[in-house]
Amino acid sequence: MPRRLVHYLRNERRRKALTQADVAALLGGRWKGRIAWYERGAVPPTEVALEYEAILGKPVSDLLGGAFHRASLKVRRRAQELLKKDNNPNTPRQWRRHRVLERIAA
Repeated sequence: MPRRLVHYLRNERRRKALTQADVAALLGGRWKGRIAWYERGAVPPTEVALEYEAILGKPVSDLLGGAFHRASLKVRRRAQELLKKDNNPNTPRQWRRHRVLERIAA
């Protein structure tokens, strides 16, 4: 499997013909250094990531592709572990939980 970038913020910014100063202003600050820091691999906080989504018009999970991929692998492994510990579900709620865990673990 090819190595994924932590995120695609720089690529998408350039595709939209925006400068780092433009993005900094749209994020409510004048700190181009922070934009460069995010573009070099730092994952922005949730609110900033959502603002990037609004600016660049792509879902956060696409913009932060590599980080999202790593997080989803961790969650999948944890769901698999929960399924191993799961006793036979015998109520509707336990069956719903079991199906959700199976979907996450797949």
